[in-house]
Amino acid sequence: MLRENSSDLGYMLRTEVGVMVAMLEAAGLAVVTASESGRPMGEGIWKIKPELKLSDVRMADYVGLLLPSLAVGLVVPVPAKLIKILRRAVALETPVAAQHGSVVVLQRSGVLKKKKYAFERPVFREGEYAGTGVVRDGKLITSGTCPHLARETGRPDGTETLIRLFVEAIADCRERNM
Repeated sequence: MLRENSSDLGYMLRTEVGVMVAMLEAAGLAVVTASESGRPMGEGIWKIKPELKLSDVRMADYVGLLLPSLAVGLVVPVPAKLIKILRRAVALETPVAAQHGSVVVLQRSGVLKKKKYAFERPVFREGEYAGTGVVRDGKLITSGTCPHLARETGRPDGTETLIRLFVEAIADCRERNM
């Protein structure tokens, strides 16, 4: 799920989304991207054209849901359709991974209740704050530090660890369903 309105789109497409897609494809997973508008994002070689609009996403068709941070502000409104998709993913027991700014989407969707989560600081009443790194709690994986925040704070970027744990969660679900 690609959130729109990034404050640093070129950098985040290169250092976050590009890394995520490469790692998922290397793990043998097909990547399907979606955004609210479905319009291309970025420019030049760091441009991505979502295959779907949020309104076309049917969670039952996918083995996981990934929400990059994309340096979207923490107070940007979250589309109601994205909240609905996220809640459906959780109801279907689909692995969900979110990085930094998108952890806010998890909170607004109500899926952090009784879950450990990573974020830049303990600000949510729901769930249990577990630091700025990367945390997996069952099928929910969160990273408190995206490439943009890593560059600003000097903390390690959680992108690669987030994707490794996301791939593991998907594999665990596939094993259980065999």
